[in-house]
Amino acid sequence: MLEQTVASQLDQLESKYQQKNLQAAMLVTDIHSAEIRAIVGDRQSGYLWFNRAMTAKRPVGSLIKPAIYLAALERYEQFNFATLLADEPITLTNGVEMTNDNGVKKATSWKPQNYDGKFRHQVPLIDGLVNSLNIPTVNLGMALGLENVAKAMHLLGFDEDIVMRPSMLLGAINMSPLQINQMFLPLATQGYSEQAHTINTVTSSKGETLWQFQATNEQVISTNAAYLMDYALTQVTKTGTAKSLTWRLKNHQLAGKTGTSNDLRDSQVYWL
Repeated sequence: MLEQTVASQLDQLESKYQQKNLQAAMLVTDIHSAEIRAIVGDRQSGYLWFNRAMTAKRPVGSLIKPAIYLAALERYEQFNFATLLADEPITLTNGVEMTNDNGVKKATSWKPQNYDGKFRHQVPLIDGLVNSLNIPTVNLGMALGLENVAKAMHLLGFDEDIVMRPSMLLGAINMSPLQINQMFLPLATQGYSEQAHTINTVTSSKGETLWQFQATNEQVISTNAAYLMDYALTQVTKTGTAKSLTWRLKNHQLAGKTGTSNDLRDSQVYWL
């Protein structure tokens, strides 16, 4: 089903937007066991040389936002869904030095924008996530501290070093679909983390068990924060950026998050 979906959808997108050579990757994971049920790494089924689902690392865009809002919800004495976040023009230093023609190094400035280019003055914290608003998210991330956001990402299962700069708050971080999948698993399982895997047991020709997957089922998110995040991601599919999923998959309770990188070069959706 995944192979058929990728092939047909890419054909339709190329025809509609006059594009060529689009690619896609998809994973399906059983959230209860963390068993990966299906992987598609190329629009050409059976292609063996490069599996985009496992090794292609692309900017994750707004898929990073649940980690930021989770870090806030874990600090319940300071943040809640009704906490107001500023949504006004801001300029930040991105932590990257560039040398100009005179040999002078200057830190580059960064002016994030909301997807629709509008400013709302203030928005409740939950609206920032449900509607994937960039400026409120950046303000929230800066209030939390980049180190605390990075800790939340690592807690969710991202296992690589993170360069600390404000643009990380809008997903200027490269990850593979497999890495994103791992980060979202605790959000789908009420805060319990498990390693995504494709093999449960290795046995010899004599039936001896040579290797057995050892489940950890470690709780990495508090019960309170997990419940609130589940509610927020459910609202994303009802009224937010992924609301089309509700009418595509009627009579199902869905939670999810969309993500898009600059100039729509990369687009992702993760749903539970």
